[in-house]
Amino acid sequence: MSNEYTRLLEEARDKKLWEEAGEIAKNNPQIITDITGIFDPTPASDGISAVISAAKGDWLGAGLSLVSMIPYAGDALAKPAKFAKYGSKVQGLVGLMFKKFDNVASMTKSYESVLSATQVMKARMQALRKARAQMIDARKRAFKCKKCEQFKRKHKMPSNRKGTWNPPGANDPKSPNFGSGKLTFNKPVDLPNPPGGQVKSIDYQDGFPVFKDKHVHGRVRVTDLSNNVATDSALLKQQGITPPGKDWTLHHFEDGTLGYVPSKLHSKASHTGSRSIMDTDAF
Repeated sequence: MSNEYTRLLEEARDKKLWEEAGEIAKNNPQIITDITGIFDPTPASDGISAVISAAKGDWLGAGLSLVSMIPYAGDALAKPAKFAKYGSKVQGLVGLMFKKFDNVASMTKSYESVLSATQVMKARMQALRKARAQMIDARKRAFKCKKCEQFKRKHKMPSNRKGTWNPPGANDPKSPNFGSGKLTFNKPVDLPNPPGGQVKSIDYQDGFPVFKDKHVHGRVRVTDLSNNVATDSALLKQQGITPPGKDWTLHHFEDGTLGYVPSKLHSKASHTGSRSIMDTDAF
């Protein structure tokens, strides 16, 4: 599962929760003590909340606050239910704090139900940027860094057998030139028609291929990215984006966008896409 992406989503969730609480507190200040009880490792705020509920005649709320004082089970069972009185949005935000996720896709979908698509996208982009930087750094140190083992096969750039690098060593983690440069293919890559023609070389920036706009079809950001080729192809199709022909391949760009590139070029330009980046501890 994700580390940085999870942290950023949780950060956005907590910020949103306090924003909602601030508005509700204008008429019902009890929400502040209830929310404080989530973050407070002691049961003090739950006790205060229970007293306030009882004083107002809210016996159900008081009972749930007292149940929340029971460690572990009380927190997991009672706290999300207790927040129903503040509306579905607040209850949903609180519920996410006690929910466990099996994978990034299910986590993203759950957060999209309470956060805006922009907030979720921002978190994913930030996590991808950090993961890309860590992958490059780790790949440079992979020969003497046990923690970097996962990147040895994750981060890929074409070998010298596929062409000539300028500057030399752009694909060598031990070289000061590692990560950025131009690869001139031994044999030009024939492109399907359209667009037709040949590609003699491709640039790499920070370890990733830079596909020219004319060699990319339908590049878009997808909020509910699954990293599954069939599923993500279907998402693009829903937006009216289909491959120009059978010789095009779905590409998960390193910034989290999706699009199609010519299959032969995709194959020649060895790379690490967002599918691989999101499958690392760095993300």
